Amino acid sequence: MWTEVKNKNVTSDGNSSEMVDPDLTLQLLHTVQRRNGAIAATVFIALLLALYAVLWKCMVSPPQRKHSKLRVRVKQRTSV
Repeated sequence: MWTEVKNKNVTSDGNSSEMVDPDLTLQLLHTVQRRNGAIAATVFIALLLALYAVLWKCMVSPPQRKHSKLRVRVKQRTSV
């Protein structure tokens, strides 16, 4: 997969710059993009499953209603 560096150039300040095979660069770019896409898809699916679990729990559990003060007062008046 890795190829040797084709060209070696020395700049005027003494630093060496190396040219990399453009096909190798494109292969690496596509590999990174696929990996990032797979990670994004995994996170998205995990979020959907979490949302589904929360909604399922809400649907299965019985409703928890608080008694309003108005209803309690009406019941007390009628019973007395």
